[in-house]
Amino acid sequence: MFSWFKKKHTEKPVAGDGDDGGPGAAGRENEQGAALKAQGDAFLQAGNLEQARQCYEQALAVAPGLAKAHGNLGFVLKEMGRYVEAETALKKALELDPALADACYFLGTICQAGSRLEQACEYFRRALELAPDFEIGYLDLCRVLLQRGRMEEARQAIERGVASNPSSADLQYFLGNLYAQGRQFNLAQACFQKALALQPGHAGALANLGIALMEADAVDQAVPVLREALAHSPDSPDLYMNLGIALHRQRKFSDAIANYDQGLLLAPQSTVLHRNRGLAFQMLQQFEPALASYRRAQQLDPRDGATLDALGYVLQEMGKFEDSVACYRELTVLAPENIEARIKLGQVLHKWGRIDDAMVCYRQALALDGQSAPIYFNLGNTLLEAGRLDEAAENYRRALAIDPGQAAACNNLGNVLRMMGKNAEALVCYRRATEIKADFAESWNNLGNILQEQGQLGEALDSCRRALQIDPGFAEAYNNQGNVLRDLSRTDEALASYGRAIALKPEFADARNNFGMALKFEGRLAEAEACFRELLDMHPDFAEAMVAMADIMTDSGKFSEAEALLRRAIALVPDFPEAWAGIVRLRKMTAADASWLSQAQRIAASGLPARKEVFLRYAIGKYSDDLKDYSRAFENYRRANELSKAYGKRYDGAEMERLAEAIVRHCGPALTGRAGASANASTRPVFIVGMPRSGTSLAEQILASHPEVFGAGELPYWTSLLEKMTLPVPLGDDGDRQLRGAADGYEALLQKLSADAARVVDKMPANFLCLGLIRAALPHARFIHMRRNAIDTCLSIYFQHFDTAYAYANDLQDLAHYYRIYLRVMEHWRTTLPADAVLDVVYEDLVDDQEGWSRKMVEFIGLPWDARCLEYHQSTRAVSTASNWQVRQKISKSSVERWRNYAEFLEPLLALAGENR
Repeated sequence: MFSWFKKKHTEKPVAGDGDDGGPGAAGRENEQGAALKAQGDAFLQAGNLEQARQCYEQALAVAPGLAKAHGNLGFVLKEMGRYVEAETALKKALELDPALADACYFLGTICQAGSRLEQACEYFRRALELAPDFEIGYLDLCRVLLQRGRMEEARQAIERGVASNPSSADLQYFLGNLYAQGRQFNLAQACFQKALALQPGHAGALANLGIALMEADAVDQAVPVLREALAHSPDSPDLYMNLGIALHRQRKFSDAIANYDQGLLLAPQSTVLHRNRGLAFQMLQQFEPALASYRRAQQLDPRDGATLDALGYVLQEMGKFEDSVACYRELTVLAPENIEARIKLGQVLHKWGRIDDAMVCYRQALALDGQSAPIYFNLGNTLLEAGRLDEAAENYRRALAIDPGQAAACNNLGNVLRMMGKNAEALVCYRRATEIKADFAESWNNLGNILQEQGQLGEALDSCRRALQIDPGFAEAYNNQGNVLRDLSRTDEALASYGRAIALKPEFADARNNFGMALKFEGRLAEAEACFRELLDMHPDFAEAMVAMADIMTDSGKFSEAEALLRRAIALVPDFPEAWAGIVRLRKMTAADASWLSQAQRIAASGLPARKEVFLRYAIGKYSDDLKDYSRAFENYRRANELSKAYGKRYDGAEMERLAEAIVRHCGPALTGRAGASANASTRPVFIVGMPRSGTSLAEQILASHPEVFGAGELPYWTSLLEKMTLPVPLGDDGDRQLRGAADGYEALLQKLSADAARVVDKMPANFLCLGLIRAALPHARFIHMRRNAIDTCLSIYFQHFDTAYAYANDLQDLAHYYRIYLRVMEHWRTTLPADAVLDVVYEDLVDDQEGWSRKMVEFIGLPWDARCLEYHQSTRAVSTASNWQVRQKISKSSVERWRNYAEFLEPLLALAGENR
């Protein structure tokens, strides 16, 4: 890239005889010889070499002792290309006068031309000893030393020349080139700047200063310097090329192309200019003009490897795999030892789908170099594509044994290990990949994914965010971040993250599916259904969306349609755990469903990730419970809950106790009785609270069958608000504003869900924690507290797949602990709230006397009785909870005292028997 100072060294010897003739005949001969020499000098200065030669020979014929005449004759003969005669004459000059620096120098140039480089060095050094300020001698000595590969001696020679000739711009320039060649760009810049100070506008110094700045990553400084160089040398194609390269590095690709075009006007046969022009078009994703430029470069030099490489790449990007393969094959023929070309050939074959050919290519490369980490890495990728996981892992390990710093191999080994179910080893790989390459967004994303599966949600979220800091356009990382936020019950943030993924990648099926699931979790069922339908329009064979739509159909009581969707999903993905598990939610299973059990057990035992196997374990548990095989049922439920613990949130009993203590301490009459004239006076909100699986869905379904009631499902509004609030609520206007804002926000949510209903039922069970807060904000709200046998309640929770919604749900000890917290908080509300604020409904009483308790609930919420409340099971409204099948059946006593079937397994819960009713 650096252009060297070039100068034809034809400096003429200094005129004048320098020989003292003296008296007598010898003196007269010397005078005559000196006169002839002077004539020769005049002809030499005029450029008339032949007449100069004749004069010098005549002078030496009469005065053979004239040393300078011999020297000048040697110079003339050298210029005439008569090197042997020239060397003889110059040696004679030195014999007569060993102090003739010019003669030493010209002998050096003759030896240099004849490739007698060591002799040339000796003559140049001798000349410089005689004339230390002989600028051109330093330059030629340096050139010869460089030809001999003696860089350090060359640099020392030029440094001596600079010291002896401090005003020489050329020597400073040449020294700068030497520093640049040694990649000492800061020193090179200093030399070029000194050369320019000595000789402003020095074309070579300007050009190479620009290149040195560019190589030192100071591209913004390089561009104006190169422009100035062009102003001094507007006919230099090299300068246009270098300015184009600098602009390319600034990502100003169009400007780079303009400069390459100018260079091509001056040098239309330049392969490099055509190739660089193609690269700039390639960076603009303009592949057709890029291809045209590469083709022209190839025509000019069919054997240029860099052009074939670039041509192969752009053809690959254009999907012209056959032509791309042809380029790389030609490159391997031109350079059979070129390992990189073979790797690229394998990569194109892989992309083209010719997996076996790609493997052959990589194995041929390994025959040339069995210690190449990139070959093992790419062979691993191809084996992974072929599903040969053990071999893929082995090749990634070989790559890492050769090059432990190969982050991509660490990452891909992690992917393989994860597919093999070796999550602990995969986690180590992902961590190592991020240690090797801190800006490796893909590995941070993968690390977040596996941490989420292991329930390490805080670190998982940090990893996803790190990936997005590195690559803000990483749609997959937004999707995975949404999954972590969903598991953290931060659904609004999860929706935003999924939305960002979809905005970046509109066809991203997984993100759309997850977005719909989050909407469903929020109770926004119509939006969720629309999301899934749109997804299936875009991807008709996307099995996950079919399962999600089946869930929507189940919530709406359309069990036949739901099963049809699940069967379609299974036809597409025969071992789809969620689809097989979904079937048992649609009905009570019987012995006739034995084939279902066989398939479910086979898939569950196939080494699924925990988050997949858990679906089938809950489903097999329900199947077994339906068939009264209680031992097998509990065995599978226990396995399901242990799997859930592997990736779900950990229950923090101490934190739950602190929350309960804060509620009891700060949510007393001072809060619940503070509603003033400015409070929200809405009578629409009705809250059904209690433990999950305590009959909240049944109560909601009964009330929602009333024509003036809308069932909103489980709204996380108040529980989310409680998480964000600091108790106690401030006294005075600030607190009143907070409460009024909370009430108005909730009322707006209800209005959005149903603008016309006289009552809107929110059946979020955990709202039992918020009764005081709700009462203060909405003094006319009504609370129905569902109570059920404590052990039945906890067992039903344990048997239900809540995913990550309830951290306490997967352990019997945690369930017992949480249940006691619930009892403590509800006892607090009994002593704090007015007696008529809460209606206690016992599930078992409701089962015994459906009409009586249904009438009491309708009366309690201030509405006239409607007989349709007794036909709740015929309602077509969606029920988006675990009870969506049960609430469409007539009331049955089968769930009462159910725990006795499992008593032998329930020791941690048995102590709750005294807490019943």
